[in-house]
Amino acid sequence: NQSTALGSQWKEGFPKRAAVLFDFEAEMEGELTVNIGKEHQTVVPDLNGVVGDIIDVLSEIEGGWYFATVQNVMGIKSEGIVPCDYVELQEV
Repeated sequence: NQSTALGSQWKEGFPKRAAVLFDFEAEMEGELTVNIGKEHQTVVPDLNGVVGDIIDVLSEIEGGWYFATVQNVMGIKSEGIVPCDYVELQEV
């Protein structure tokens, strides 16, 4: 699985939590569909007051992508890449 291989290449400072700012629909294999608080279990306001899903960012990938995981309401985790511009890393 290419996604798992990407996730195993963690850089210093990862994993991190991130709030989803914009809906992103996966179009290619390995991409991760994320939504603004409608389909996933954990929904909290981000720093700008926008409500969005919280994902776990496992690594940053060249070309403006993060490799991340998200858990749906059924408790099923999905993993894949999501554009960096669609999420906001959270300070812990």
